[in-house]
Amino acid sequence: MHLPIATGSLFLRLGAFFWSSDVHRDVVSVDTDGANFVFGFGGELRVRSIGVRLEWESLDIEGDDSLGMLTGSVILAFGKI
Repeated sequence: MHLPIATGSLFLRLGAFFWSSDVHRDVVSVDTDGANFVFGFGGELRVRSIGVRLEWESLDIEGDDSLGMLTGSVILAFGKI
């Protein structure tokens, strides 16, 4: 009897994102851009060619604001595993 063995991994994400904002209202125009820090972490679990991944990311925005994002995905691998 052959039982599938699950493999897993954890990861950490560090980096930067670059942005640009153009706001035009009546006679007022504001154009700004910048770069901010992004970090996140997650994990992945695979059984043969099927896997699931859960990841959380935080984007540090100007001032005291930040944006958090939780994503999940299903992975189907093709080819030799």
